[in-house]
Amino acid sequence: MVFMIKSGLGKKVVSIALAAAMLFGTSAMTANALDIKIGDFKTSVNLDIPVNGSGSTLELNRTYDLSQVVSGITGLGYKVSFSNNSIIKHSNGKITTVGTGKVTVTITLRDGKKLSKTFNITKPQVDISLSSTKLNMIKGQSKTLQAILKQSKAKVNWKSSNTKVVTVDQSGKLKAVNAGTAVITATSSTGKKASCTINVGNPVAVTSVNLKTKALKLPVGQSYTLAATISPANATNRTVKYTTSNSKVATVSGNKITAKAPGTAKITVTSNNGKKAVCIVTVVKSTKK
Repeated sequence: MVFMIKSGLGKKVVSIALAAAMLFGTSAMTANALDIKIGDFKTSVNLDIPVNGSGSTLELNRTYDLSQVVSGITGLGYKVSFSNNSIIKHSNGKITTVGTGKVTVTITLRDGKKLSKTFNITKPQVDISLSSTKLNMIKGQSKTLQAILKQSKAKVNWKSSNTKVVTVDQSGKLKAVNAGTAVITATSSTGKKASCTINVGNPVAVTSVNLKTKALKLPVGQSYTLAATISPANATNRTVKYTTSNSKVATVSGNKITAKAPGTAKITVTSNNGKKAVCIVTVVKSTKK
């Protein structure tokens, strides 16, 4: 493909290289530019890859279109070579970084003219990370993921790969909806991403609550601590509550019973789903003088 441009000297055949330079203006002319004269016209090719604000840094394990690397030579014959073929590859108009270190990229045009530039291939900087990369949740449970940002002013967008399993709001709060797996992705306003895999299981119900001590005699003023056993061992919600039938005889705080006055009280421990166990407490007069 060529452009026909008419000048005072008559028609000139100008390659896309010149057309591109004319379209892009003089911004393509940099210290890394190679001037090419075609007839009465002069154009340039520019070897530059702007990555994270630097034209001399490439990120590891990234693929770049050569058209992004070299502007102004589309349509011309050229050859790409590297000073270190072990850390960068070229194929079908793309270069791929496969190792870290310095490498000089050289573009050789059809007429033998060359343009070279040295790049430093580095591991990508961690722009965003999450407080967890893997979480287990139970259906109905809520948790919050924290985004740790390198740039404190960056904004974060949260997204769930499966909202039927886990939902996430824009503050990182998770809600387990159904059993399954979902990936939560946080994307910073700089374009960097971090993710967390969430495995959601169904809740396991408490089937029974047991007390080893089913009857107890306490003198006034003394205390005793009850211990409840929850079954099954993998029950999801193992929370229990202790209550007394007569706080004038015996009080209970947490699982600690305190004898207050002679008499009988029933201490009941109840699971979140209503399973119960009972201990009968008989309070007698203290023998202390």
